Amino acid sequence: MKFKFTLLTSWTLLPTSIPNTDCEDNEAILFAQYLTEYTENKYGLNVFWPRQRGEAFLHNSFNSFEERFLTHSEYALLIVSGQNASCLNCIYPRFLVFLTAKKSWTERILIIFLKQPTYLVNFDLSLLTHPPILFNDDSTNQWIHDQESWMKVAELIKNSSPTQMFSSSFDLIKSFYID
Repeated sequence: MKFKFTLLTSWTLLPTSIPNTDCEDNEAILFAQYLTEYTENKYGLNVFWPRQRGEAFLHNSFNSFEERFLTHSEYALLIVSGQNASCLNCIYPRFLVFLTAKKSWTERILIIFLKQPTYLVNFDLSLLTHPPILFNDDSTNQWIHDQESWMKVAELIKNSSPTQMFSSSFDLIKSFYID
């Protein structure tokens, strides 16, 4: 794989027909920036983080979406602040069809919530194999108090097989503190 992660935020996931104010998510952008630097500097792994407004909106062609944003990465992480979680409702119908057609991606797409999600009505989180990773802290201290969540991210970074994820938590915890 060319990239460890593809990072997608509401800014890139939502269509341009939705007002910019509904798509802005500064916490998600700061987290994506921090995660990119962490992954590249600590592990020497590449991260793909598209930043153009609406560029990752799932249009009519599932194949082009898959090729552009997913095929070259081990995982795609949807990073959304809890207060902006309702944006997932907008993309849910297209994601439902996409994940029905391309079932293998249910193991390789994960959601990271920054704080508890609110107004998440339509998006069925059980569609994805892995539960969302929840960070309760914020960008002021780089989410440092969310050790359990960081361990899950570290496990993603260290594993090369999505099916092995979260399988050996003792080894992960040990390696997380030894690195």
